[in-house]
Amino acid sequence: MSNSNDVSTIQALYQKAHASLTTANPLTIPNYNTVTFAEARRIIDEIDAGQMRNAQVLIMAHAFNLDNRARRLTYFYPNCSKCDDFISIFQAATLSLAQENYISTFFVIMPVVEGLLLRWMGHTSTQNKPSFRQIKSFVTARIAQLKSQLPNLPASDNLRTIVEFHMDYTERVLVSHLFEQHLNRISDLNRHLALHMLDVPSFCSSLNVAQLWIIVDNMVDCILWDEGKYGDAWTDQFYDKEHGTRRMYDMAFHAARAFPPPPFRFTDDINRNSQDLFAQLVKVELTRLA
Repeated sequence: MSNSNDVSTIQALYQKAHASLTTANPLTIPNYNTVTFAEARRIIDEIDAGQMRNAQVLIMAHAFNLDNRARRLTYFYPNCSKCDDFISIFQAATLSLAQENYISTFFVIMPVVEGLLLRWMGHTSTQNKPSFRQIKSFVTARIAQLKSQLPNLPASDNLRTIVEFHMDYTERVLVSHLFEQHLNRISDLNRHLALHMLDVPSFCSSLNVAQLWIIVDNMVDCILWDEGKYGDAWTDQFYDKEHGTRRMYDMAFHAARAFPPPPFRFTDDINRNSQDLFAQLVKVELTRLA
């Protein structure tokens, strides 16, 4: 996020977005560096106007932006040691996303959230899998530790403020939504619900796909800060004058979006009544962003 030095403005925007974190539709401002203050305000303006669907569409448009996805794949995931096993999975998920196959994208990304967390915890396959209670305790404790270190980070006041809100969102969604026992869940953004197919599978909606991408990217950023590698990702991006790998991803993902032609795509999501409208509105936003 750029074009302002007003920390209080950042705080006000995120506080309004995060008022939804205890509701069935937790929202945040996407963490991509292409989100400007003007675009963040657009999201919050829709929330203030009571137009939550419009706010969700704007958030999805940023989460689904293929240039953003290529940027993460090129600079951020490779700098995160916990992503080493997942690069090809992220590539596959992004190709599915480019073809608007939200169902496949959802079921590819959902296990990655847990895989990243287990690796962040230092878990290995020779150990018993930690319980939900242990996972949630780790997330809460580690993010609290990282937040306590924020004043010492080599970053601007703006970036430190944004990072703190990203960490807040990550902790609260992982603990209260994704890793909450399904009967006590706040929303259908729930790991147990999805991986055991415990309910009507309306949870693999495009909105939840966007939420999963944001959660993964926030988690990766938390791990990068934890490992002292966040600056390396930004440095790689800044000094990469050729953008060769990023251009390769851009071409691959945009080609996947273009072919096969729309009549041959499986564009219907499970919750047909609302999801097609979401997809159409997101297309409009993506065209505007391009």
